[in-house]
Amino acid sequence: MKNNKAFEHYFLLLLAYLLFFAADRVVFFLVFRGASAYSFGELFRAFLIGARLDLSLAALFAGAVFVPLYALAQWPRAGKAAIRCAQAYYAALNAVFVLLAVAEFPFYREYASRLNHLFFEYFANPKELFVTLEGIRWVWPMTGLFLLLGAAGAWAGTKFSARLFRREERPALLPSAARLILLAGLTVVFIRGGFQRRPINWGEAFFSGDHFLNQTALNGSYNLFQCYQIYLEEKSKDTPRMEYFKPAEALALSGETYGAPLHKPDGLLALKPGAPGKPNIVLVFMESFSPEHVGVFGSAEGLTPEFDRLSREGLLFTHFCSNGTRTSRAMVAALSSFPPLPGVNLTKKIQAQQPMPTAASYLSELGYRCAFMYGGDKNFEDMGGFAISNGFHAVYDKENFRPFSRDYNPIGVYDEELFEGAAEELDKLPQPFFASIMTLTNHGPFILPKGYTDAAGLEKEKRTFKYSDYALGRFIKLAKKRGYFKNTIFFIMADHPIHYGAFSEEKFHIPLLAYSPLLLKTGHEGRLGSQLDLAPTFLWLAGSRKEQNELPFWGQPLPRRNPDVPVFCLEDPYFGVIGGKYLYREGIAGGEGALLGPGNIPVSDATAEQERMARQARAAAQVSGELFFEGKAGKPWKR
Repeated sequence: MKNNKAFEHYFLLLLAYLLFFAADRVVFFLVFRGASAYSFGELFRAFLIGARLDLSLAALFAGAVFVPLYALAQWPRAGKAAIRCAQAYYAALNAVFVLLAVAEFPFYREYASRLNHLFFEYFANPKELFVTLEGIRWVWPMTGLFLLLGAAGAWAGTKFSARLFRREERPALLPSAARLILLAGLTVVFIRGGFQRRPINWGEAFFSGDHFLNQTALNGSYNLFQCYQIYLEEKSKDTPRMEYFKPAEALALSGETYGAPLHKPDGLLALKPGAPGKPNIVLVFMESFSPEHVGVFGSAEGLTPEFDRLSREGLLFTHFCSNGTRTSRAMVAALSSFPPLPGVNLTKKIQAQQPMPTAASYLSELGYRCAFMYGGDKNFEDMGGFAISNGFHAVYDKENFRPFSRDYNPIGVYDEELFEGAAEELDKLPQPFFASIMTLTNHGPFILPKGYTDAAGLEKEKRTFKYSDYALGRFIKLAKKRGYFKNTIFFIMADHPIHYGAFSEEKFHIPLLAYSPLLLKTGHEGRLGSQLDLAPTFLWLAGSRKEQNELPFWGQPLPRRNPDVPVFCLEDPYFGVIGGKYLYREGIAGGEGALLGPGNIPVSDATAEQERMARQARAAAQVSGELFFEGKAGKPWKR
């Protein structure tokens, strides 16, 4: 028993890798920090998050292999072979980790990012790689250093393994097996990053609004591994890149379409005399709040008495569209004014580490305090990481709203609890503020809190729909009791409609309600708009004077929106545009497009209109993809 070394050797192995990654992070910080000054608390948190990522990576590639090899090493007939395998494996692993750590320094200097998808793209294009390397005068000394350090790592792996996997004296079978099973279980916990519902991922590192601090927390090898996983996922989906025109032609066409001249303001969203120059702005994403169940849009089901009442007091946009049919797509469209891409989750994608400014990024420059609030887990689809690294000062999720929780929900807190907490947190923010609040209850598994009984007899999806409406009404009532209400404009919007039905204009139609005591005009507004127009609208309300070509946004302020600008929309496997009285639809993988009129009826006698809308849709799909995958999504692109 006392001779058993499995635990000791296992933790020595992980400790060695943790020390290596920590040393690499220290050197990375010292080399690239520049003149920035960080508090001890910020650095401690960055290194603590980094250590969790390091442990996950070490457990996956070193710990998971240790357990079976150690078991084999204790078997007389396989002991020598197991040790040789361990030496070869850990020598190779060490060499790879060392080479990646060294390669990361010139990579970060070039791209301001830890290792990501571009690392693979260079090796997929050897000619471009060699041309790039030839331009670096110190390429051969650098190559020599790489080889030397890689060889040192391999040598250390060989020597270390010979000691770690040495056979024990008279190992007892059952106790040894039990220890190895326990180590296997610990390995799974370490890989997952703990016992939480969702495994750890790179989004954990995006805890700060400071780009370099987030990059310090990351682990380049971990990033690269996740890039490879995403590459395999995309390969299995066979998602095509959208290429219809020469890049310059596509860019010019999209710039002409989405950079069309703004119209003069006509009083839409005008504020009353005496209103603050920088009003508070709150954007509420209502989960799956489809207009077909909303009374003010003609539903007789009685599910939305609160929204209907608010609509009579506010400004309701009756011809407003989502750009996609997922929450993460709505988030990026509304906050970053960037269109959805086929087969790609923009918040979860590794390329999302590139700066991708949101409305919060620019409102912060105008003195706004910006907060992102979500009733679920902030790491779901890396939404919290996306928000905090793109302008938001604080992110709140279900853990922050637990004190307001009175009943258990497996996916987060109920909307009532989220709104109760949000009303209180908004009161703590300095004004002016911008807040994004994202609800969750009207989503599978469609569970209601035990105390809510006003939806008895309804289908479960309609029960949660009515409950979300009730929670929204209660939120506005709570906000009215707070001092900030008189200076606040609330935008209440569905993130997307319910997921069914053909690809049609109705498929993307969603409610948008502007509600505020500051609004000069209320009633119904029928002009076309989409989620892409919200971020520019918020900047316009805050008094920003940035021109279209100074922003990376695809939308236009609603009060100045050019009616000739179409709405880009996407739901795999189709994409298209909505404009005027038509919708153009085309398959992502190709095939003949279709022009659809009211009622989703094919139109065959408008060839010129179909060709024009087809060019607009294809150019938008191509340019947005090129900008994102080339790391330019956050840069102004309209000419």
